Amino acid sequence: MRSARISPINVHDFAQLLTLLLPATGQLKERALQSPRRRAHERVAPGADGANRTLIAMLAGSYVRPHVHDAAQEHDVEILLAIEGETGIVTFDRSGRVASAESIGVGQAYAVSAHVYHTAFPLGNSCIFLEAAVLSAKGYDKRYHDTFPEEFDDRCSLLLESWLQEIARNCEKEF
Repeated sequence: MRSARISPINVHDFAQLLTLLLPATGQLKERALQSPRRRAHERVAPGADGANRTLIAMLAGSYVRPHVHDAAQEHDVEILLAIEGETGIVTFDRSGRVASAESIGVGQAYAVSAHVYHTAFPLGNSCIFLEAAVLSAKGYDKRYHDTFPEEFDDRCSLLLESWLQEIARNCEKEF
């Protein structure tokens, strides 16, 4: 599996999930406002199954350098489930060219193979998503793509804008 949009989850299951997560979202957004990275995260359910479940709030302008999890097993995957707002997800080939550019809204999910370079960012003022990463013990190690600048580089805002335009073309939307 490379990466793919996942069918929307059952409405009843999503409502139950929101009941558990929503109390944390306000505080998380407040922490993101205070952060120079314009994002914050909270680990919500580290499980015995080895899955990492993290709630992530991002504000406009937050940049996550495209990365891959090289040490992960072939079947390892990250699933992003939109809780609030709209999230842009971009994957890249090994040379750094855009392979896919998608958006997910509340209740939609996207699966990314741990071996695919990827990034995520808000398509509006903010987004909150649950990252459920099913990775092997060493799979959490990240390797960043050399093509892309580190956080706080002046080029980051230009990259975010270009990815936003790519998503707008693919989804036939305006942001």
